[in-house]
Parts: sequence; structure tokens; C-alpha cells
Amino acid sequence: MLKVFYVGLVWALMNCWLTLPEFNFPIFFISFFYITALVLPFDIRDMNVDTVKTFPTLIGVQNTKYLAYILIFISNLLSVFYLEQPYSTVFFFRELLVMC
Repeated sequence: MLKVFYVGLVWALMNCWLTLPEFNFPIFFISFFYITALVLPFDIRDMNVDTVKTFPTLIGVQNTKYLAYILIFISNLLSVFYLEQPYSTVFFFRELLVMC
């Protein structure tokens, strides 16, 4: 179950720590929530094959989808407040494509 958060944590650290001169918390949280939401559909796909407990087996497939939507919404909301307007707009449209 922690795999989802581990993948999000590693990618968020890569985005905000290695690419920037100093640690940037807003970019960390935007990346963390977004990447964590992107990993959840793969847990749904692999839920019959995995031997470990995952979110779809614990809370159900539909609730896992809702969790992914909530995480994407949080990352989008953070991007509106902490990114410049053109970057936030592009991020929003990219998330719309992911959700479709």
C-alpha cells in the first residue's frame, strides 16, 4: 500500500530538489499529489496479480478512482496558487487529458 506514496515521494524529490537550487515545498507537494494520483490506476490494473495489499483491494476500485481525482484536484489547486499563470494553465489542461 505504501508503494503509491513511495513513488510519489521519489518523483517529487527529484522534481523539487535535484532540478532547483533550493528545496521548493510547493513544487514538492504539486508533484507528490500528481504522481501519486498517476500511480493509482496501475494499482487498479494489477490488483488481481499483486500479492500485497493495495488501495483497490482495501477501499475498492471506485473509491480508488475518487482518491486519484481528489489528489489531482489538490495538485491543480496548489498549482493555481504557487505557479505562474501560464504554467498553471498548462498544468490544468494536462490534468484534464490525464483524467479522460
